[in-house]
Amino acid sequence: MRYFGSSWLLISIILMASLIAFGMPSVYAGDYVSLTVDSVPRVATIMVNDHIIPPQIQPYTIKLPRNTEVKISVDSVSYARDEGVRYVFYSWDDGSTSNPRTLKLIENTTHVMAIMKKQYRVTVISDIGFVNGSGWYDAGSMVKVWARPVIEAGRGERYVFHSWSYGYRPFSPENEFTVQRPITVKAKYLHEYYVNISSNVNLSICCPGWYKEGEVVTVWAKDYVLEDGVRLRFKRWISNTPVSFIRPGVSENIIEIVANKPVQLIAEYERECHVAVYDPYGGPMEEWVSCGSYIPLKAKPTVSLSEDVRMVFDSFIINGVRKLKDPSTLIKIDRPTTIQVVYKKEYLVRVTTPYGVKRHWVGENETFTLIPPRESVTYILANFNFKGWSGIPCEPGGRAVIRVDSPKYISAEYALEPDYLNISVICVTIIIIFLIERLSRKTVTSLRERLIGKREQSK
Repeated sequence: MRYFGSSWLLISIILMASLIAFGMPSVYAGDYVSLTVDSVPRVATIMVNDHIIPPQIQPYTIKLPRNTEVKISVDSVSYARDEGVRYVFYSWDDGSTSNPRTLKLIENTTHVMAIMKKQYRVTVISDIGFVNGSGWYDAGSMVKVWARPVIEAGRGERYVFHSWSYGYRPFSPENEFTVQRPITVKAKYLHEYYVNISSNVNLSICCPGWYKEGEVVTVWAKDYVLEDGVRLRFKRWISNTPVSFIRPGVSENIIEIVANKPVQLIAEYERECHVAVYDPYGGPMEEWVSCGSYIPLKAKPTVSLSEDVRMVFDSFIINGVRKLKDPSTLIKIDRPTTIQVVYKKEYLVRVTTPYGVKRHWVGENETFTLIPPRESVTYILANFNFKGWSGIPCEPGGRAVIRVDSPKYISAEYALEPDYLNISVICVTIIIIFLIERLSRKTVTSLRERLIGKREQSK
């Protein structure tokens, strides 16, 4: 391989003198023929046997004896002074591609020309690597270069091909262009991080994916999702690594972050159950509570409708099945729950007797048993005897059973009747007392008279 240029001038003169002095036969001696060598373009050094013929003196003619066999060779590659430019041997002018080649000089004049092909250096580079296509290419030829579309740099980190600095298809990993000069083509890659966005429930969240380094990413999750009486309500964001937050959005479920590292964001949702309480005297109440939590239930023990009609708490009916009798209790909510507060109607039954008034609240259409406090009351000369209930038939002994379908006002009926037995006893007692008194008086008088008679006799 040889370089060409003005620096060869001195070398060319020395070579010509050497040829004349040592190797060039006389043009006047014997049967000689002419061999002319040249290169197109004149950029390569040709050797004829041991004679070096630089491009500066081409075309060059040598006189040699007829029928002489000569060995001719040319530089396979010749570099130009301009960086990135070279010439490579293509063929000889007669179509032969042998280099070196041997010729037998028979004709009076023989012309041999080396045809050289111009090539340019194509350099394909990337800051990341993994590109190909660098090399020497024929001038005017079509060059195809290739870059790896994606280069994995670790978990959640990669480089993605973006563009070429030159070419017909600058945004495709497979690019091509026509070589017209030495050129360096650079593949540009974008550094990306994966923002993994998920939830603690089977719910898709916007928007997981790969994002350019430094890109601001808007992340959002639905505030809540309804599913047959159960809703999933957004609670908070959880991250496995510190996250560069730009600012929160209009609500906690919308945020903006900077993609400067692989990020794992989890939208934490809380499962809430719908609870509806229907109380005819407390008004309906609907709310969402955390599934699995306990809520208090409280109903009014009594509701007065009037002086003699009231509603009394009976039970809580849970989802149409379960009953709770306590008006103040706690229940666990583990599914959508409907609670009905059941009341029963009660009427006032007021019972009046000579001994006072008693009030009884009795459930609607329930039975109530009336029992007189005393069947009769005995006085000295009369008895206060129970005769019955006002307007109500009763059994012997005064017992009566009524169905309470409205407020009832009931009075016990009594009658004051003479007690003949007591009267007789009193009369007999009086007579006996009178007789005893009369008898006592007579006895005392008789004794007194006897005492007086004895005193007189003793005198």
